[in-house]
Amino acid sequence: MDNDSHQPDGKTRILQEARTLFLERGFAETSMQEIADASGLTKAALYYHFRDKGELFSTMAFLEMDRIRQGLESLLTADEPLRERLTRAGLFLFESLEGDISRMMLEAFEHLCVEDHAEFAAKKSLFVHEGVVPVFAAAARDGDIRADLDSRLAATIWLGMIFDQFTSRRLGEGPPLSVADLAETIASVFLDGAGGRHR
Repeated sequence: MDNDSHQPDGKTRILQEARTLFLERGFAETSMQEIADASGLTKAALYYHFRDKGELFSTMAFLEMDRIRQGLESLLTADEPLRERLTRAGLFLFESLEGDISRMMLEAFEHLCVEDHAEFAAKKSLFVHEGVVPVFAAAARDGDIRADLDSRLAATIWLGMIFDQFTSRRLGEGPPLSVADLAETIASVFLDGAGGRHR
C-alpha cells in the first residue's frame, strides 16, 4: 500500500495549513507564500487551486459554515422535545460563534472583495433555510409551535435572538449569564413568550 494514501491531498492540505495560520496570525498578516511553505507546496500550486487569498479564505470559511450547519441540523432533528433541541442547538451555536473561527471570519471579512461578500450572504441564507426552517415547519405540523406561524419567520426570530445576544456579549453588554443559561432562556422565551407559561 502507498504510504501517502492516507495523507490529505494538496487542496485539503492547503486549507488545513491556511486555517492554522489565519488563526495564529490573522488574515491580513498571513501571506500566500507562508501558506505554501506550511503546506509543503509551491506558490504556483496554491494558485492552481485558489485564485487568491480571498478565495482560499472563503472556501475554508464555507467549510466551517457547513460544519456548523450539519451540527445544528443534527441537534435540531434529534429525538427529544423541541425545548431541549432548541436549548442544545442554541448552546452549540453560541460556542461555535464565540470560538476562534468567528473572530478570524470577522477580521477577514474586512479584506474580502464584493463577490466574496455576496457569496457569504447567499451561503448564510442557505444555512438558515436548509438547516433551520424545516425544523420549525415540522414543529408547526406537530403542534409544538403555532400552526399559523411562518416557519421562515420562526427560524429567523430564534436565530436572531441568539445572534443578538452573541453580539451583545462581544460588546460586553450582554446579561451576566453563561451561554448554557442564555440558550435555555432563549428557548423558553421563544416557546412561551416573555410572560408566558412555563411547561
